[in-house]
Amino acid sequence: MSKNMIVSICAILALATAAQANLITDPGFEGLSPTGTYGAGVYLGGHTDGWLCRTVPNGYQGTYLYWDLGAPQHQYLHLNNALVQQVFNTVAGASYDVSFKTFATETAVGKYVDIWMDAGNTVGVSNNGDLFHYNTGAITMSWETYSFSFMATSAQTTISVRGNLRLAVDDFSVEQQITVPEPATMSLLAIGGLAALIRRKRS
Repeated sequence: MSKNMIVSICAILALATAAQANLITDPGFEGLSPTGTYGAGVYLGGHTDGWLCRTVPNGYQGTYLYWDLGAPQHQYLHLNNALVQQVFNTVAGASYDVSFKTFATETAVGKYVDIWMDAGNTVGVSNNGDLFHYNTGAITMSWETYSFSFMATSAQTTISVRGNLRLAVDDFSVEQQITVPEPATMSLLAIGGLAALIRRKRS
């Protein structure tokens, strides 16, 4: 087996097993430092560790950081008619998988999350969803994971997340899709490499 063939097979195997990097900064809102007790909530305004909270508080409306008691603390964002945004780097023409968790903090009636994906850096400017608009539909009072995919058209993409009423969001993930050979294809490559090695030894 030639050195180039060995390198190629190793590269394919590494690609197939490599974990994709999450492009979101502070996806679980753990980079923020809460103070106080559970349920008090800390209002977040302006930029907060990668995220921009756009909604100005109006009564109980706005963006708040909540956390669970115990160690380690589990922090999450509480949205009440509020919008948060973040811009991240993308590759034009590449596809990306988005996932996140959410639950209704009080009654689940009429609760949902909207997410808009926009080309370029639109943080603090707009959320038109020119790439993709996703709506969870009615959510429950238990943590559930939602996901969708979109294709980027520029070097940067903005994600905008809005909760219509009192609900929680957490664990955001945006990962680039990478096509890897199917197991059958990888097996054929390995068999071909082994056959080449046997022929070389016989010659």
